[in-house]
Amino acid sequence: HHGVDRALIYHVQGEAIRAVEGNETLQHWAGAHACFSLQWVVNPSRACREQLAALHREGRVNSVRLHSTTESRIPFADWIYGDLLAWLERENIPLWVSLADTPTTEVANALGGYPDLRTVLVGAHYVHALAVVCAGNLERLLGDKT
Repeated sequence: HHGVDRALIYHVQGEAIRAVEGNETLQHWAGAHACFSLQWVVNPSRACREQLAALHREGRVNSVRLHSTTESRIPFADWIYGDLLAWLERENIPLWVSLADTPTTEVANALGGYPDLRTVLVGAHYVHALAVVCAGNLERLLGDKT
């Protein structure tokens, strides 16, 4: 015990390889340890959306993390992720997005249509902020919070 009472964890297999299997492994790996808050990885597949919906019905979804769109070569675009993003927004489930794994312009464009979707940008660097501001998308991402 090193001063950490609670930790948000996800399984990197879900982010980089297969979300459904990574989420299943996460459940096994974390066990019943109350100190872990599990973060599920999402991609646009039907199997992943069904898994997430089942976990949500069980009250086990506090936040989700977008899989690596760069690694999977699936662009983060509304026409691919729209149903998932709309559902997350409706259910008030925060989405974590790694800027190291998803192009900034795709993030700004995809999230612009979901102003009430709570989003956490992970791994942000000053070059990312500049790209969002220069693209005129900061207001779209932050809405009235700017």
